[in-house]
Amino acid sequence: MEKRMKKNNNRLPFQRVWSEDDEIVILEGVLDYKKKKKGSKSNDDMDAFLDFIKKSLQVDHVKTSQLREKIKRLKEKF
Repeated sequence: MEKRMKKNNNRLPFQRVWSEDDEIVILEGVLDYKKKKKGSKSNDDMDAFLDFIKKSLQVDHVKTSQLREKIKRLKEKF
């Protein structure tokens, strides 16, 4: 049983997808997207918004559903 505990201590319960820099890029991107698209909300067309910020993100492969959830959590947080 002791060996099992040691193995589990090496594992993280989850792997972080978004870095803090990514979170900042997303928040700034929401504001910039709204300005450039004349008031259009980032949630209206998540694919277009992802394309808009994709080059600035550190994460390589992200789904629009992951981005949508991240924006939702960031809005709740801030």
